[in-house]
Amino acid sequence: MTDVILFDLGGVLVRLTGVPTMLEWTPENLTEGELWEKWLRSEAVRSFESGQIDPEAFAGSIIEEFRLTVSETVFITAFETWIDGLFDGVEELLNGLRGRYRLASLSNTNTIHWPKLIVDMRLGDLIGSHFPSHKTDLLKPDAAAFENAIDQLSVPADRILFFDDNELNVTAAVACGLKAEIAQGPSDIESHLHRLGML
Repeated sequence: MTDVILFDLGGVLVRLTGVPTMLEWTPENLTEGELWEKWLRSEAVRSFESGQIDPEAFAGSIIEEFRLTVSETVFITAFETWIDGLFDGVEELLNGLRGRYRLASLSNTNTIHWPKLIVDMRLGDLIGSHFPSHKTDLLKPDAAAFENAIDQLSVPADRILFFDDNELNVTAAVACGLKAEIAQGPSDIESHLHRLGML
């Protein structure tokens, strides 16, 4: 039985546009998967998305760490646009689920993107509880991020279903006792929910 559906935001409910740009700017010949793994383990990203450094320090650190070929100003201007609105059908999906399940989000995010997610994209209205990394100081795929969400939701881990677009995070969630699936957009989410008998 599932009581709570816990969503990652970027790549699951929200379109991300930054990966091709980062691949273009990074001198290493990385695949998309390799870039994501490097991003999730990056000290600059972890510091920024846990609220420890400001956007300017983040830009300087990420440029140095990834050896990017752009200035800090160019990076920040581009980074602001890397969340590109909700996937089509997200509002309808969430409105349909809210009557049957508690909805929550667990997202590695930051002071630049969070207001856009919560206010501009209305995820503050559509989802009841949020655990953004820059406010909790806890990041996926660390176990502490999942354990904090479980604790705050006051629900046994195995009654939470987590959706993320990154296999590293899904694997970490399962290790913490959650049910977890890889999903990119509403159609993937609905397919999993149908398969699990939840829709």
